[in-house]
Amino acid sequence: MPFTMRKILLTGEVGVGKSTVVDRVLHLLDFPFGGFRTERLSAGGRLIGFRIVDIGTYSAGPIAKIAGEGRLIPHPQAFEDIGVQAIDRALASKDLIVMDELGFLELEAPRFQEMVLAALKGPKPVLGVLKRGHNSFLDGIRALDDVEVIEVREDNRDRLPLEIAKALKGDRVR
Repeated sequence: MPFTMRKILLTGEVGVGKSTVVDRVLHLLDFPFGGFRTERLSAGGRLIGFRIVDIGTYSAGPIAKIAGEGRLIPHPQAFEDIGVQAIDRALASKDLIVMDELGFLELEAPRFQEMVLAALKGPKPVLGVLKRGHNSFLDGIRALDDVEVIEVREDNRDRLPLEIAKALKGDRVR
């Protein structure tokens, strides 16, 4: 299936391989990218929270901690600082903007949301991951005309990286 957009956001079930598809696409491309990733934080083998990492500088900060009952406590300031700077740097100096992942933790980070929308409305290609849930931020992203949301499933995740890489930059793939 050929993709028609150069703003591609992956969605799908937890653990299906969305971020792995992103990693494989990035490996296939031969041009500079920037943006951010989110990572799990663990201690003693158990999940304790999540952090955002700037792909270009590796600066990182917590975006959520897990409370005693397993409830997520958002920390939006890392989105406002690290996330905004990562997207801004990518917009200024990279050929591809990576946003892995967009969800609900950033609901209290208005500057971050503005930067995400600026990237998605801008001229540069974007590759990211979009949580499946619904909120004003996620639904606003899905409503953008230039964004293609692709579901990653077990039956398509192995072929998606090459197809997405070709869509993002034509024949400039390894």
